[in-house]
Amino acid sequence: MVLLAAEGLPNAEIGRQVGMTRQTVIAWRARYETGGIDALADLPRSGRPPVIDESAVISSTLNPPPDG
Repeated sequence: MVLLAAEGLPNAEIGRQVGMTRQTVIAWRARYETGGIDALADLPRSGRPPVIDESAVISSTLNPPPDG
């Protein structure tokens, strides 16, 4: 969205191209304007943080899927 905005496209057109509402485009552009690229990262959420088993992810991606 930010790159399309930099090209001069209006918010409604950006929304059509990326599949979001004009209001969402406006909100994300405002986040970028106030905080730069770092403001576009995911915001912290409530609840327990996800646990990712990195070794399981690596082995799953390196091995072919099982038959069946």
